[in-house]
Amino acid sequence: QLEVCAGARGGPGQGVTALRFDPSGMHVAAGDHEGVVRIYDLRSSRPVHVKDHMYGTPIVDLKYHTAADGSRRVVSTDRRVIKVWDPVSGANYTSVEPGQEINDVCIWDRTGLIITAMEHRVLGCYFAPSLGAAPAWCSFLENLTEEMEEEQRPSMYDDYRFVTREELERLGMSHLVGTAMLRAYMHGFFVDNRLYGKAKAIAEPFSYEKYRSQKVEEKLAAERATRITVKKKAPKVNAALVAKLERDAVKEA
Repeated sequence: QLEVCAGARGGPGQGVTALRFDPSGMHVAAGDHEGVVRIYDLRSSRPVHVKDHMYGTPIVDLKYHTAADGSRRVVSTDRRVIKVWDPVSGANYTSVEPGQEINDVCIWDRTGLIITAMEHRVLGCYFAPSLGAAPAWCSFLENLTEEMEEEQRPSMYDDYRFVTREELERLGMSHLVGTAMLRAYMHGFFVDNRLYGKAKAIAEPFSYEKYRSQKVEEKLAAERATRITVKKKAPKVNAALVAKLERDAVKEA
């Protein structure tokens, strides 16, 4: 028996949202509702590696992918990002952020073609030549990639979170602009996830208590709605007097 899902704060976990065995059948990858993927060897109850997507959204799909050179990697997907990483070291190989909410992912072994089904009428198609050649039915992708100029791109760090300038103001981190703690990118900045968590805890110290109390109230309201209520019939004699006595009892309570 494997405990593959961590409990949520203040209550039990919501369960595993994605599961996939590797081709050997000896390892299994399990993703949960908090965006965490755990790799297990079936001979041990402890995870071999734990990978956090850092977005807090449920893992929607897990796959083992074999590249053209025979190396095997995990392709884990949540609602926002697809991550390809090594199941042993956890090192991030590449990632894809389509910009739309992701529902499912399809990837072919020994090829670099990735197709995504999203909350959009158009499928997302991505090609990573380092994972493998294009399938025979779309071999024209090879010619396109050969013609593309190689560009030097800045490194994206797996443990960083993107924040806008408005979020920096709200978290009281605007004084860090221009320092090494923030990395400018497009219309915002990348900040270390641990620093973000500390700043959020200071700026919003009671956000979790409010969230927890709201969830408790919602659960109690749902339980009250499912209760069976017994309707008492008013007597035919002195019905007006009985109704008045009931109203007085409610006011006193």
